[in-house]
Amino acid sequence: MIGKIKTVASLKERDIEQMFHLFNTYYVNVSLDVFKKDISEKKHILLAYDQNRVIGFTTIREMTLRHKSGKSTKGLFSGDTVIEKSYWGRTPLRTLFVWYIWRYKLRHPFSSVYWFLITKGYKTYLILAHNFKVFYPRFDQPMPDKIKECIDLYGSELSPQGYNPGTGLIQGQQSKDRLAEGVAPIPGKLTQQNPHVAFFEKANPHWEQGDELVCVGELSLLQPFRFFTKVLRRRLFRWKPELAKSIESREWSSTQGPRLP
Repeated sequence: MIGKIKTVASLKERDIEQMFHLFNTYYVNVSLDVFKKDISEKKHILLAYDQNRVIGFTTIREMTLRHKSGKSTKGLFSGDTVIEKSYWGRTPLRTLFVWYIWRYKLRHPFSSVYWFLITKGYKTYLILAHNFKVFYPRFDQPMPDKIKECIDLYGSELSPQGYNPGTGLIQGQQSKDRLAEGVAPIPGKLTQQNPHVAFFEKANPHWEQGDELVCVGELSLLQPFRFFTKVLRRRLFRWKPELAKSIESREWSSTQGPRLP
């Protein structure tokens, strides 16, 4: 497997066709025209290949939010992301993504910059919760006013009609794509074991209908070091099954589903 970062303009038609095939496998209410339009609004595409076949991708767009005060907030928005199920947890996408956001942070070292995402599945929310030190919304901390303002600006920009500031959700519409049935169900046992999952289900009770929870995670210059420390630690303790399982449950690969970042 190999991973590549491509500009939207450099995508080949074959890449787009394979990306859409993956997307169509895990989502319903999809349209090739809408898919292409969505891609055209992004800056880069992170692709995972296995023998020249696309087996995963994520789209990224740079955003600048303009506040009423005149200040601005910069961030990266992750759009459609899909990974073929047989490759969940073992594609180069996670490494590419970590390096991508780190390089973006390096361009703005003295400013607060964020990963913007909207999630209609708990697995994407877990990636945020397990890999970012500062993220919202969350179960254990109230949301600061400045973060709430960012989330409202971001949600309103993505969906002026669909975003509800009261709930922090972009409400799904009948014509909007949503996860196919059975792709990422929430096991009842998991909500009891993981407070992040319980919070997501409470905050987005109609996720199956395509509602999306608007979230942010603050980017850090230490992001890649934390990530690769986790990977190294997991490998070192692989010979101890109980420790390895505990570590694995907190890392990206254990939460990676069809929609990533």
